[in-house]
Amino acid sequence: MAARCERGLFLRNSRLEALRVAAMFAIVAHHSVFYGMRGAQGAEMALSPLLVAWSSLGKWGVDVFVLVGAYFMADTGARWRHARATWIQTWTTSVVLLAVVLLVPHADAVPPAAIVEAVLPVFTGEYWFITNYLVLMALSPLLVLAIKNMDKRGHLIALALPVVMWSLGSLVPLPGDLPAFSNLAWFVVLFLVGAFLRRYGIPFRAAVSRNIALASTASVAAGAAILAEVVPRVFPGQDGTATISAQTSPIVLLGAASAVAWAVTGPSSSWPFVDRLAATMLGVYLVHENPLVRSALWSATRGFAVRLTGVDDEALVVVLSSLAVFVIAIGLELLRRFALQRPADAAARRIEIVTRRVAQKCAHLVYRWRVRSARD
Repeated sequence: MAARCERGLFLRNSRLEALRVAAMFAIVAHHSVFYGMRGAQGAEMALSPLLVAWSSLGKWGVDVFVLVGAYFMADTGARWRHARATWIQTWTTSVVLLAVVLLVPHADAVPPAAIVEAVLPVFTGEYWFITNYLVLMALSPLLVLAIKNMDKRGHLIALALPVVMWSLGSLVPLPGDLPAFSNLAWFVVLFLVGAFLRRYGIPFRAAVSRNIALASTASVAAGAAILAEVVPRVFPGQDGTATISAQTSPIVLLGAASAVAWAVTGPSSSWPFVDRLAATMLGVYLVHENPLVRSALWSATRGFAVRLTGVDDEALVVVLSSLAVFVIAIGLELLRRFALQRPADAAARRIEIVTRRVAQKCAHLVYRWRVRSARD
């Protein structure tokens, strides 16, 4: 967890926790347009510059989440209990939402493949972010070992090639598709960035990092709005927003890394409410990104926003529906934690203990068999 040591006690750094909240809201805002607005009016609908700007920081939020995790995995790699907790949270959320969907009318419309995905969310990639992040956690000890054998110059060289290939390449709005790279590979790049921040820091004061982060994110929002209008006219059929707002964009990366640098180099803060709110952010992602409830959730909140305001103003409806989904997802995550977290953790620990004992027994039997074979 994001923490500082004070008189032998570990306390959370609420700056990082506030950054997690901001990052998740940026992701929800992104989905409010591409699932909410476009889901209601069609995927090909033209977006106003204001809506493009509103939805442009979703990938910044993804980069921030991975960078924060990488920052704390950079010394020893991910701990098993953290990976287990993430897996349990993902599984319980997915299964509970599946049960809710199956209990409502017309549940027979849920295809068998969707049921399999909901029961095995990590292995089937129901949540692309969770699957890739858990793989990154599994790889983190090897990445830490490699990083510890690098000096500062070697670490910079290891960062330079992928950042130049991906980030600078993403700024060129060429016709056709750019080379496709996996999300996991980009997460590894973000791990290297987070580890560099952890090991060497940056030669700036917190205020400078904050200003760079604000300028970068503002540039992404403004640039996406402009490119959404300009690029399709020059290169018909191309998505101008992806040029600057993709998770591999150098401006998005700069904004995310600078935001994390601000949080970890500035004075530590303790805001209990923010800490408790941040603890629900992964649950917010799991609820609002669930494919079984996503369409219904955005449709309901969009209708609520229209009825609340009495107008069908696109910008106002998107903002209100984003806030509504954010609050609903927080509430559902709090209910899940209250009802399921402890029983699920206890069951997982029991399974882990039994599995370990069975493995030890099997190893002992194999050892005895080998000893007897050697004697014979």
